[in-house]
Amino acid sequence: MSKRDDSINHSLLDWIKQITPPPAHVQITPTNECNLNCIFCWRHDIKKGKDHIPDDKLLSLTREACAFQPDLITITGGGEPLLKPDVVISMASIIKQHASIRGEIITNGTLFDKEIVKKLISLKWDLISISINASTESLDDFLRGRNGTYEKTIEGLEIFVKFKRKFNSPFPHLKFNVVITKHNYNDVQNMVNFAAEYNASIQVRLVNEQPGSGRPLCIPAENYEEFKKELKNAENLAHSKHVDFYKDFTEKDVKYYLNLERSGDVKGIISGNQLSEREVMEALKNGKIHDIAVCTFPFTEINVFANGYAAPCGGFFQGVPEEYPESDLEIIESVEGKSLREIWYGEKFNRMRALMLLHHFPRACLACNVNFINVSRIFRGFVH
Repeated sequence: MSKRDDSINHSLLDWIKQITPPPAHVQITPTNECNLNCIFCWRHDIKKGKDHIPDDKLLSLTREACAFQPDLITITGGGEPLLKPDVVISMASIIKQHASIRGEIITNGTLFDKEIVKKLISLKWDLISISINASTESLDDFLRGRNGTYEKTIEGLEIFVKFKRKFNSPFPHLKFNVVITKHNYNDVQNMVNFAAEYNASIQVRLVNEQPGSGRPLCIPAENYEEFKKELKNAENLAHSKHVDFYKDFTEKDVKYYLNLERSGDVKGIISGNQLSEREVMEALKNGKIHDIAVCTFPFTEINVFANGYAAPCGGFFQGVPEEYPESDLEIIESVEGKSLREIWYGEKFNRMRALMLLHHFPRACLACNVNFINVSRIFRGFVH
């Protein structure tokens, strides 16, 4: 630990441990392998390594996640979860033994077949979030890096339509996840129409600004007004077509993202506003944890990565373990030999919570993107 981290008062850590509820959201990544090659994917920026969690461990982790009784468990990537279809279906079956827990699978949508779809319908699986990024075959194939991707996704959607109709089931709900880049920022209205055809909702987010794969794909600042108009028209269109429309960002975030306004900078959020331990303790005793936490993820979410580590946020490095920055290893925890409960209430996660309350950012947080910042606001109602 750094000297600053070591100086955190143990009474503060003990108090945090006492008041921290179970996670509301658990995300588990079965694999970092993928059958596509999306041009904006974070996987381009890391050294590829083998998955470190055996299949039986994934199932036991799923059972541990259910023991928290969270609002939502997401089976995600990483890579493409359905490259391990049997494991994913087994995980889904475990989750749906608990009626109060909603289940989500985030997928590129290219690997569905009728047996997988029928099983998900029979489980009354809640949500399938499909990463599709354009309304036309040529553009979507380009963005996702493989010819035929759009066609395979449509085939999967049609299977869902067929069997949901056959079994007269509303499950699972379909959602389109759209990553906005300089190539598709003016295609949002078309995506709303596309979603309406499949009775799907739509969620849009800005491409991550990481220096490698993401930054060259950001929307140019000169196109901001056009993008702003496109978004407004898309929201109006979604309302008229009864399509649920979600954004992972605000207009202020977009201005920061386009370098038109720097006040949204992660560092700027807490500049000159670090709190004392006495101030934090007083706020905690008064039940105001979300009023002072600069980020809510460490209090609400645990992410289990395919590399065998658990983190309080999906934005942490997910590459090969031997390349983890030392500062990340002060916060994340290996799932080998430890239960999720031990990790969630353990010293490392509690130190991360303390840093968020004291407004001290660890290194990993300085690379946070506007999507995570706004999801943190929305998820627990905290507005910076």
